[in-house]
Amino acid sequence: MRGSPLGGIADCLFSDELTGNIITVQSGTIGGYVYGGVHATSSITSNSVAISGGSVGRDVYGGYTWGGNALDNTVTIGGGMITGMVYGGQSLTGSAQANKVAIGGGTMSFVYGGYSHTSTASSNNVTVSGGSMSSVYGGISGNGTVSSNSVTVSGGSMTNVYGGQSGDGAAQQNNVTISGGRITGMGNGGYSDNGSALSNSLAINGGTITNSVYGGYSNRDDALGNTVTVSAGTISNSVHGGYSNDGSARDNKVVVDGGSMTHVYGGYNTTGTVSSNSVTIIAGTISGTVYGGYSTTGSAQSNIVEVTGGTIAGTVYGARSSAGLVQSNSAFILDGNTRTVSGASSSDGDALNNAVLIDSSASVSGNVSGGISTLKQANANSVLLNQGRIDGSLYGGNGGSGASSNSAVALGGTISGSVYGGLADTGTVSSNVAVIDGTASIGGNVIGGRSSLGQVINNRAEIYGGTIGGTVYGGMSTGSQVSSNSVFVMGGTMSGVYGAYSAAGSATGNSVYISDGTVADLVVGGAGVDATENTVVIYDTANLATAGIFGGYGIGGDKFTGNTLNVHGVMSVKQVGNFENYNFYLPQTMVAGDTALSVTGNTAVDLS
Repeated sequence: MRGSPLGGIADCLFSDELTGNIITVQSGTIGGYVYGGVHATSSITSNSVAISGGSVGRDVYGGYTWGGNALDNTVTIGGGMITGMVYGGQSLTGSAQANKVAIGGGTMSFVYGGYSHTSTASSNNVTVSGGSMSSVYGGISGNGTVSSNSVTVSGGSMTNVYGGQSGDGAAQQNNVTISGGRITGMGNGGYSDNGSALSNSLAINGGTITNSVYGGYSNRDDALGNTVTVSAGTISNSVHGGYSNDGSARDNKVVVDGGSMTHVYGGYNTTGTVSSNSVTIIAGTISGTVYGGYSTTGSAQSNIVEVTGGTIAGTVYGARSSAGLVQSNSAFILDGNTRTVSGASSSDGDALNNAVLIDSSASVSGNVSGGISTLKQANANSVLLNQGRIDGSLYGGNGGSGASSNSAVALGGTISGSVYGGLADTGTVSSNVAVIDGTASIGGNVIGGRSSLGQVINNRAEIYGGTIGGTVYGGMSTGSQVSSNSVFVMGGTMSGVYGAYSAAGSATGNSVYISDGTVADLVVGGAGVDATENTVVIYDTANLATAGIFGGYGIGGDKFTGNTLNVHGVMSVKQVGNFENYNFYLPQTMVAGDTALSVTGNTAVDLS
C-alpha cells in the first residue's frame, strides 16, 4: 500500500495486489487518486475503498485496469470531499461487471458503478442515500453493451441519474429506483446514443426531479420495451416510457399511481414510428397532456391510454402525430378528471380506426373524439359513452378533408354539447352513425354526419332512448348536398328530427323513421334549397302530438316533389305538409268514418 489511509497528506493511495484489497480513508488530505486495486493488464477483482472523511484531490476507484476486467469492486462514501469522480470499477478495454458504489454523504463529481471504455458494463450498482454529486451512472460504456446495471436513490442531491449509458452499444435491462432526494436534471433507466434502448426501467416512489424522466432513451436507434412507474414524488417536466429520435418507439409503458408531473408519453419518436406503447393513470396529478404514443413526423399505431383515476389538466391522446398516420389507437377513461380526450390525432395524416371509451364516473371538461385529422381523412373511428360526464361534445371522427364510417354512441351519462358520428371541414362525409340509448342525456344536437363544405351522404342517427335537448339530424351540411341520410327513432325524447339538413345545397332521398319516443317540434324528411324524394315513416306508438311533419322544409325551391309520408296506425300531430305521396297503414279495428291522422294545428293541410 502506498500512502497512509488514516491521516496526513499523500499523493495517491493504492495496493500492489490484484484482489481483496481494502482501503479506508477517515480523515486527512490525499492530493491524488485512491485505488482499491490497480493494474495495467490484469483483471482487478473484489477490492474496496471506504471514505468517511477527509479530502481526495482526484478520482476514487474501487478497481482500475487498462487491459483486464474490473469485477466486483466496491466504493463506499459516508462523508468527506472528493474533487474528482468515483468509480466502483473501471476498465479501458475490458469489461466492468458487478462493481458497486454506495454513497451516504460527502461531496464529489460524477459517480459510476462500472465503467468500460470499449467493452461491456453489466450488473453494476450505485446506491445513494445522501451527499451531493454530479451525474450518477449504474454502468457506462463508450462502445459496448450496458446491461442489468442499477441505481437506487433514497436521498442526496445530484444532477442526472442513468441506470446504464452507452455511446455505440445497446442499453438493456438497466434500472433506476428513486424514492427520495433531489435530482436537478433528468432520470433515465437506460440511454444509448447510437444503439438501442431495450427493456430498461425507472421507478419513482418519491423525491424531486426538475427535468424529464425516461424508462429508455435512444438517440439514433430503437427504444423498445422500456417502463416507467410513478407512485409518488414531484417531476417538474415530462415522463417518457421510451424515447427515440431516429428509430422506432415500441412496447414502452408508463404507469402513474401518484405524484405530480407535466406531460406523460408511453412512447415518443421524432421521425419514426411509435407503436404498441401504453400509459396507465391510476392516481396522481398531471398538469399537461397524456400520450399513449407520440411522433413528430412518423406514424402512430396501436397505442393505448387507460385512465382509472387522477387529475389530468390537458388532453388525453391514445396517440398523436404532427404529420403521420394515426391508426388503431385507443383511450379508455374509466374514472378521474381530464380536459379533452382523443383516441388519436394527426395534423397532416389520416386518422383511421381509433377508439375512445368513457365509462364509470369519468369526468371530461371538454370534447371527446374517436379520431381527428386536421387536414386529411378521419375514417372508421369510434367513441362510446357508457357512463360519466362530458361537458363538451362527442365526435366519432373529425376530419379536415373527409370523414367516413365513424361512430359515436352514448348509452348513458351526460353530454352537455352535441353528438356527431362524423364531421369534416371540407370533403365528403359518408356512412357515419350516431347512436343514443339508455339513460344518456344530451344537451345539444345529435348528428349522424356533418360537413361544412362537402357532400353529406348515407349517414344516420339512431335513437333508442335517452333525453336529447336539441334536434336529431341524419346528415347536415352548411354548403353542399345532403342525400340518402336517415334517422331512426325507437325511443327517447328530443326536440326535433331531420333526415338531413343543408343550408345552401339540396336535400334528396333522406328518410325519417319513428316508431316510439317523443318528438316535441319538427319532423322533417329533408331540408335544403330543394328538398325532394324524402320519406317520413311514423307509427302511432310514438308521441308526435305537438310535432309538425314535413317531407321537405326550407325557404324557396322545391319542397314537394317525390316526398312521401307513411302513417302506421291512428295518431295525432300538429302539422303536416310538403308531401306528394301519402300512404296510410290502418289497423284492422278501424271502421268507416274513423280518422287515421288528426292534425290539431291551425295551418291548412294540402293533400293534393
